[in-house]
Amino acid sequence: RATVALHQKTVALAKSGLGQIGAGAGKAFRGVALAAGVAVSAFGGAAIAAGSLVGVASQFEKFQTILETTEGSSAKAKTAMAWVSNFAAKTPYELDGVMDSFVQLRTRGLDPTNGLLQSLGDTSAAMGVPLMQGVEAMADAVTGENERLKAFGITASKTGNKIAYTYTNAAGKQMTASVKATDRM
Repeated sequence: RATVALHQKTVALAKSGLGQIGAGAGKAFRGVALAAGVAVSAFGGAAIAAGSLVGVASQFEKFQTILETTEGSSAKAKTAMAWVSNFAAKTPYELDGVMDSFVQLRTRGLDPTNGLLQSLGDTSAAMGVPLMQGVEAMADAVTGENERLKAFGITASKTGNKIAYTYTNAAGKQMTASVKATDRM
C-alpha cells in the first residue's frame, strides 16, 4: 500500500512538474528531478529487498550444508532444519543463533531436540544472557569445565568420580544434582 501511495504521489508530482513547463522551465525541471529521485529510491528499495531474499536463500543453503555434515545425511539435515526453523519461530531467538547453538550441542554429542536447547534458552533468557552463552556453559560442563556455569548460579564440586551441581530452583529452594564425572548427560 505504501508503494502504491508513493507511486501515486510520484505520478502526481511528475504531472505537476510537467504542467509548469509553460510557467517556467526551472520549476518543471525541479519537479521532474524530484519525481525521478523518488522513483529511483522506490526501485532501489525493491532491488535491496530482492538482494535480501537472495541472502536468505544463501543462508539457508549454508545451514543445509552444515547440517548435512553434522547430521550425516541430507534427509536428517532436512529434519534438523525443520526443527531449528520451528524452534526459532516459537522463541525470541534468531534463526542463525539457534542454528549455531544446535550445531554446537550436536557436535558435542548432545541432543538439542530432547528439551536441552529449550532449557538452555529458558535459563539464558532468565539470566539475561545470549543463548550461545548457555550453550557454551553446557558444552564446557560436559568436558568437566564448570567455570561458566557460575554465570547461571550453578556451582560444581568434584568428589572422587562424582560431580555435584548445586543450584536454586524456580521456587527458591537450593537443589543438588550428582552425576558421574564421566557421564555426558
